[in-house]
Amino acid sequence: MTRSETVPVVAPLSAAAIERKSSQVLRDFAPDCLINPQSVPVIDVFEFYLSETFNFVSEVTEMAPRYEGLMDPVSRTVSVAPHVYEGAEAGDGRSRFTVGHESGHVVLHASQLRVSLVDLKSVQLARRADLEAFRDPEWQANWFSASLLMPAGMVRLIAAEAKDPVAAVSRTFQVSAVAAELRLVKLGLRN
Repeated sequence: MTRSETVPVVAPLSAAAIERKSSQVLRDFAPDCLINPQSVPVIDVFEFYLSETFNFVSEVTEMAPRYEGLMDPVSRTVSVAPHVYEGAEAGDGRSRFTVGHESGHVVLHASQLRVSLVDLKSVQLARRADLEAFRDPEWQANWFSASLLMPAGMVRLIAAEAKDPVAAVSRTFQVSAVAAELRLVKLGLRN
């Protein structure tokens, strides 16, 4: 999504609040991921946790070329494109991040957005360029995905011990090197 597109305005959330929400998901569903650095089972979060906790149906469905995922709060569905799902299953970092991102929309936004995102007529919209990050659902979902896939405490453990923290974080959590580097920067562990 580009900075000039319109998006729904959501309730403000700080990075710390989003970190707490992603940690709660892990405590509820994959507590070992908060004890030992390891790859988070993001496909299982997508398929089972969202269903059990939020009563959402997870789907793999064909989408328009520029879309990789969609959360629809009215139909209570969250969808990803087949190539994203297959990539996430295979351990592709970008695909895993996308599945985490769409899962974040359910966790963070499903209760706020009462209309279909396909029909945005009654949703308050703003241009992303004019919207503060903490009110931007895309920024929030990105932060959620990063903190879900790379729990802060586990990233700190790896960064303290690794010669190449970016490679170690990327490998351990099955995320892209770009995502690993950004997470390390955001946690103040790298310039």
